[in-house]
Amino acid sequence: MNNNQENKRSMYFSVLGTLNVNKSIWQGFLPFSNAVDRFHIANEQITEQSMLQSTPITGVSEDKKQVREEIEAGLEHLCRKLTAFANVTNNMTLRDKVNYNSTRLSLQRDTLLIDLTQNVIDLADYNLNKLGDYNIDANMLSNLQEKLNEFNDILSSPRQQIINRKGATKQLSSLFKEGDSILKNEMDLLVIEFEKTHPDFVRNYKNARIIIDLRGRRRATKSSAGDNMPIVLKNAPDMEV
Repeated sequence: MNNNQENKRSMYFSVLGTLNVNKSIWQGFLPFSNAVDRFHIANEQITEQSMLQSTPITGVSEDKKQVREEIEAGLEHLCRKLTAFANVTNNMTLRDKVNYNSTRLSLQRDTLLIDLTQNVIDLADYNLNKLGDYNIDANMLSNLQEKLNEFNDILSSPRQQIINRKGATKQLSSLFKEGDSILKNEMDLLVIEFEKTHPDFVRNYKNARIIIDLRGRRRATKSSAGDNMPIVLKNAPDMEV
């Protein structure tokens, strides 16, 4: 969330806190109660999208490094045996496709390593009935395939997180507009219902609607709720999201 959204969210929490404490006062006034329910839902959705937006996209490098090292080790082991098998059977085509040592494997880009590993697994599987004496079996290939799938998932994870964060950012903008609309177009107007019977609640509600700019800049602005709701917004240079 940007600074304006963070400031606004703090105001939302203050309003919800005031409403929760005074629920017995307003819950019987249906138009106001319905607006509060929808405001609660919008705030919960803001929290969900904020968590998505703040999900870190770093921290996968160590996992990727570890899994890649395991793949390289398993792949080199498999390639050595397949190369020996190719030499014995005079299968030069197979030898050319599996003749990789640790140095060559370590120089492969991540995506190329995935393709290479899958090709070697497929070649070994194709010749599996001839490789028993080399201690190459289905379990060995399955373990390497699982590591390869895990590696592929790790590589796609940061990209997916970026997509999720972009979606959350867009959704947050809409949710804040929805929250503002409920406040300005309904609750700020309807709270006058309690002005005579519960003036303390109305005063606390208005105070909760004050937005504090955490950057410390001050500017007073009249609320767009109308003259009947002269809320002063402190330190809020720009309330648009």
